[in-house]
Amino acid sequence: MKLISDAICARGLVRSENQDNMYVNGVFRENVSDNSVFRYADAFDNQGLYAVADGMGGEKHGEIAALEAVRGMGSIDLADGCEGIARHIVACNAAICGLMRESGVRIGSTFVGLYIIEKRAELINIGDSRLYLQRGKELSQLSRDHTSVRQMLELGAITQEEARMHPNRHKLSQHLGIFPSEMIIEPYTVSLEIEIGDIFLLCSDGLTDMVYDDEIKAILEAPSSIIEKTAALYEEAINNGGKDNITIILVQAIEEISAKKGKAQNAVVEPQSPPLEHKKKENMRSKVPIILALIALLLFFIAVAIWIPAQFSRQAGYSPQVMPQAAPGELPATPQQSP
Repeated sequence: MKLISDAICARGLVRSENQDNMYVNGVFRENVSDNSVFRYADAFDNQGLYAVADGMGGEKHGEIAALEAVRGMGSIDLADGCEGIARHIVACNAAICGLMRESGVRIGSTFVGLYIIEKRAELINIGDSRLYLQRGKELSQLSRDHTSVRQMLELGAITQEEARMHPNRHKLSQHLGIFPSEMIIEPYTVSLEIEIGDIFLLCSDGLTDMVYDDEIKAILEAPSSIIEKTAALYEEAINNGGKDNITIILVQAIEEISAKKGKAQNAVVEPQSPPLEHKKKENMRSKVPIILALIALLLFFIAVAIWIPAQFSRQAGYSPQVMPQAAPGELPATPQQSP
C-alpha cells in the first residue's frame, strides 16, 4: 500500500498572520514569520504521520503554540501508536504552559493527528481541528469537536445549522495550553482498518467554517487527483470569504501497481501516452496506402496525357516534324508537308 498526500497551509484573505501549522512526515512550517502559502506533497509506503495545529486564531502569539504542537513530532515513539502521540500532546501542553508562565500571555493550539501503519489508521485530536474519512461515496467526521456547542448538538438542544452559526462554536472545552490545575486534558482517539481508496482529510476550522460538509464530500469524491482536490478545497474556502487561516492535508491509500496485478481498483493512475517515435511510425503506416494511391493516380494522368495527342496525330494524317534551326537574323523556314 502507498500513501500519497498533499498539504496546504495559508493565511486566508482576512488574517494578517498565519497562526496554523501542519506536519507531514517530518515537514512543517518552521519559519512562522513567513506568511506566504506553504505547500507540500509526498508519497510513502505503508506508513505516515500527519497533523494540523490551529493556533487559536486571534490569540496573541498563537503561531508559537501551533509550532510547539508539531515541531517535536519527529521524535515521537510510534511503537505504541496513539499512546505515543498522546504522550507528545501532554508534553506539548506542558511546554506551552511553560511559555505562558514566562511571557504572561495566554496562548493555545488545537491538534489533530493521524498515524497510518500498514492497513491501520489511528487518530487523535484535541480542540476543533477535524479529521474526515471519505470512503466510497460516504464522508464521515472521525474527530470530536471539544466545544460546548457540540455537546448541545449531541443532546438535541440545537440543530446542525444552529451549531454551525452559534456564537460560541469556537469556544473550546479542551485544547493545548491548559494548566493542569485548571483541567487534565483528555485527547479523543479512534482506530480503524484502512481500505484501498480511502481519503483522509485533516483541516483547521478555516476550511470547515467556509465550506459545508456536502461541498467537501463532492470535491473529495470527484474524479481528480489528490493535488487537484486540495486546490479545489482551498479555492472553495477562499471563494466563500477565507475569513481564517486555512490548513488542509489530504492522504489517500492506494495499491501499488505491478506488471502481474495490473491496475489496482480505486488507485490513482495517470494515463500514459505512447512514445513519440511510436506515434510517428504509426502515422507513417497509416499514410502508406494514401501515398500509393496518389502515385497510381499520377501515373494514370501521365499516360492519358501521352495517349490523347498521339490519337489526334494519327487522325489528322501527319506526323510531327522538327522545325529547322534558322541562322541568326533569318526567319525560320516553313516546314514542308509530307506528300
